[in-house]
Amino acid sequence: MITRTLILAVIVAFGVPFAYFATQQGAAQQEAQEAVSNIQVFRVETADVRTSVEASGEVETDSEVSMAFESSGRIEELFVQEGDYVLSGSILAVLENDMQRITFQQQVLNFNRAELTRYDTLNIDEDELTIASESLRAAWQGLGTADSAVTDADMRAMEIQYQELLQAAQTAQTNADQAPGGFFGDNYAPLQAAAGEAAFNAELARLQMIASLENEQPGINAAYGSVLSAQASLEQLLAGPNEYTRDRLNLQVNQAERDVTDALEDYEATFLVAPHDGVISQLNAEAGSLVSPGGQVLRLTDVNNLIVTIFVDEIDIGQVDLGRRVVFTADAIPGVEFEGEVSKVAPQSSTRDGVVVYEVELTVEDPDTVLRVGMTIDAEIALEESRNTISIPSRFVTRAPNGETTVIVLNEADGTRTERMVITGLRGQQNTEIIIGLAPGELVVLESLNLGGAQSPFGG
Repeated sequence: MITRTLILAVIVAFGVPFAYFATQQGAAQQEAQEAVSNIQVFRVETADVRTSVEASGEVETDSEVSMAFESSGRIEELFVQEGDYVLSGSILAVLENDMQRITFQQQVLNFNRAELTRYDTLNIDEDELTIASESLRAAWQGLGTADSAVTDADMRAMEIQYQELLQAAQTAQTNADQAPGGFFGDNYAPLQAAAGEAAFNAELARLQMIASLENEQPGINAAYGSVLSAQASLEQLLAGPNEYTRDRLNLQVNQAERDVTDALEDYEATFLVAPHDGVISQLNAEAGSLVSPGGQVLRLTDVNNLIVTIFVDEIDIGQVDLGRRVVFTADAIPGVEFEGEVSKVAPQSSTRDGVVVYEVELTVEDPDTVLRVGMTIDAEIALEESRNTISIPSRFVTRAPNGETTVIVLNEADGTRTERMVITGLRGQQNTEIIIGLAPGELVVLESLNLGGAQSPFGG
């Protein structure tokens, strides 16, 4: 919506025949020029008209962080400057950290070594299993060779003879124990003597069998011992380590893992990493600077979640509801209009410059990300709105003595002016909606020296 103050050259451009005024001399010419200088012309157009509440405020963000190192040291590299846009996870600065890096790498090696030791101990090595199995097989072969001098038939015969004699001895002893009269009976002594003789014969057979083995094959015992040893080694390998060994290995791995975690935390503490996307809004250090834990190095502002805070007069706050559309401009970005909506209204008032106001928070649409935190803004909270409607500046609308709302229409063809009745709609801060009476492209005029006693009911 543009208001033009008409000077003589503009009127000539519209084709209005003011040549008569240009040819007059003396007082008549001066009078005409004064009249022309007080005429304003506006070409009717379509635009948005809204009634609104006006307020001012500034751009803020709901996410701005002060960033500092967790450890002290000297800044080795600084990768950003004020105003840079960075992504979440970007490394912004790093301290000198050779010691932390080497410690971390050493702890990783220790952890890998502990895990490898546990794996080798708890899991059966196929090569070791093969060797143990082959050792047992060879021991059995050695025992078979040592035992070859005594045939299986001989061994079975001696074993049968021994078992028969042993059974006879047990039977004889049972007969003696069950003799009538017991120890004092007449048959006890003969039966006990027979049992003793039978036991002697059984023991003699056993000793003869052993002597036969020892005398005939002195190496059989050693071969059998080798079998037992090989068998024990294989069983131990298959059984794996005992519970104590398992617990010790697990503790070693767990401790090594904690050492890696601690070393990694120390190493990562030498890096300054962006927690979210944003702009470096403040930089307080440079490469080579000494820093202490918690000392601010920079500020990171999340410009993707900007908000606008405005302060609404207590007289108007009752008209402001959540979700209301808001149009605002920023002093630092002239000619650009932004949109948003009311997202929060403070329940408690405050005082600013002696005026009671309420803080209102707006969500912002800024697709080109040109707004910056701290910018001053002027906002209009829309109450009622007509989009793309016929409108003119409110000062061009007058109320005639008879009460009718009128405008002065200028005929471009012949320069004549006609008073015309119109029906108005919404009246905004500067413009008024014309519902009936005007068409786009027509010219309306305002002659401040000759309004025929009429006055504008709309201001301006």
